[in-house]
Amino acid sequence: MYYKLNIVREDGAVTAEFQDPESGWRKCFDITTVIGDYLSAEYKRKGKAGRPQIYYQLEGHIFDEAWSRADPAWMDYYDADIRTSFKFLKQALEIVNAPKLTYLKKEALLNALRNELKIRLSFQANLCDAEPFEADGVKSFNKPISRFDKFSKPKSNTGDIETWFEYECHSVSDMVAAIIHYYMVYGFKVVPCKHCGRSFATQSLKTVYCNRISPYKNDFSQKKSRPEPCKDTVKREIQFLRKKKDRLLDRIRNSSDVMRGYTEDIYNKLCRECAQYIDLVSKFPTPENFAKFNYYLESVAQSKEWKK
Repeated sequence: MYYKLNIVREDGAVTAEFQDPESGWRKCFDITTVIGDYLSAEYKRKGKAGRPQIYYQLEGHIFDEAWSRADPAWMDYYDADIRTSFKFLKQALEIVNAPKLTYLKKEALLNALRNELKIRLSFQANLCDAEPFEADGVKSFNKPISRFDKFSKPKSNTGDIETWFEYECHSVSDMVAAIIHYYMVYGFKVVPCKHCGRSFATQSLKTVYCNRISPYKNDFSQKKSRPEPCKDTVKREIQFLRKKKDRLLDRIRNSSDVMRGYTEDIYNKLCRECAQYIDLVSKFPTPENFAKFNYYLESVAQSKEWKK
């Protein structure tokens, strides 16, 4: 049993899906988060004699969804391959993320690493000059500019050309190697999201947030916030905290004790502390820091220390 991994680049957007040629099963996934989600599936716990034991929780991941179709207990048989894939992945990411390595050097290092771990890479790629067409929901290109088994990095003037990659994957390690190869071809880096902290792939380091739904839930807001991607959540929560802070400080500033000068020093202290929290959530907009700032504002409001 094997899967085809198809990655299509069209109008600057990338779509990816696994296909089972025998049954016709297909499943799309996010090419930018699939590797980061896979990395987070590795856990450590104490084993015999206190030695760390590594195990994997892949439930819900696209790899598990694909291979469990044939056998729900597939991980018992693929344990060695999964471990090989993680060994490859951790070293491969260092190569892909290396800022000073040329494309050709990265390609050579990744090829050597694949050969060392005996991981196959079977693929074909097309650069296309024609509009794609769909038949039964399957996208195809009918006029490839060139077809090759060894892909060279696209030149800058080919950025908008449609590309279609098809990889043949017989194992999890094949899937990982295929995605890493695509990352290398298009210059993706794998970095942590500035909000949720989970790894994602991006072609520009100016992109600091992943496409995942934020794990943050604002328990301090009377309005139930809807789940949103990390970037939108950060924008919404910083606005919420600024407004909440301004309302509280206005209330304190207009209190009689502060206006008479009795507790003006406390008001000034609270202003400084609020400014520090705003700086914190602006630079490090994590769910933990949002919760800390919210808790601080609630504590100040309840303690009413500005009252004499």
